[in-house]
Amino acid sequence: MRIHFRLMDPECPTEQWWSMAAKYPLEAEASVLFPLLTLESPERWKKLEAANIGKWISRTMRRIGKRRRCLFACDCAERALLAVKTSVIPSMVHLDVAIETARRFANHQATGHELDFAIAVAEEKYAKATSYAVMHTNNFYYAAAQAVQAARHSIVSIRPGNSEEEDASWACDSAVMAIRNADGDSLKEQQWQWQRLQQYLRGETK
Repeated sequence: MRIHFRLMDPECPTEQWWSMAAKYPLEAEASVLFPLLTLESPERWKKLEAANIGKWISRTMRRIGKRRRCLFACDCAERALLAVKTSVIPSMVHLDVAIETARRFANHQATGHELDFAIAVAEEKYAKATSYAVMHTNNFYYAAAQAVQAARHSIVSIRPGNSEEEDASWACDSAVMAIRNADGDSLKEQQWQWQRLQQYLRGETK
C-alpha cells in the first residue's frame, strides 16, 4: 500500500495521519478523517499549513501541464502588480498587456513574435524597476521590483524551449515576496495560490 493511501483509512492512527498530511495535503483534505481531526485541532492544521504551504504549491505545480502552470503564474503575477499598485511608477505601464499576451500565447491566440515583444517589454520593465529599487531604498520599491519580477517570470515561462517550471515557480515566489514587502499578508496570498492551483488541478480553470 502506498503510504499516502493510509491517509484515506478511517482507522489511520492520529499522529501518523498528521505526519503524512504535511507531505500529502490533497489526500489529507480528501480523507474521511480530515473534518474530524481539524475540528478537534484547528490550530494544528493552521500551523501545519503555514509551515508547509510553500512546498505544497511547488510540488503541486509539477502535477499540472506547462500551459496551466504558466497561466497560474500569470494569475499570481497580476495579483502582485495590483497589490503593490505599481501603476504609479511609470516603468510599470503595459505590464498587464504583456501578461495578457502570454496568456493568449498559452491559449494559441497570439504569435511567437507577439510573445517575443511581451518578453522584451517585461525585461525592460524589470531592469527599470530594479533601478528604482536601488535608488529608493524602501519596501514599496522593493515590492514593486518583486512584482515586476513575478510578471517577467510568468511571461518568460510560456516561451517554447524554456525551463518553464523554474520560471513559473519563481513567478509565484516573487509575487508572495512582493506582497510581504508591501506590508500585505503573505500567508494569505499563499493560501490564495494554493486554492487557485487546486482549481487548475481539477480542471475548473481554463
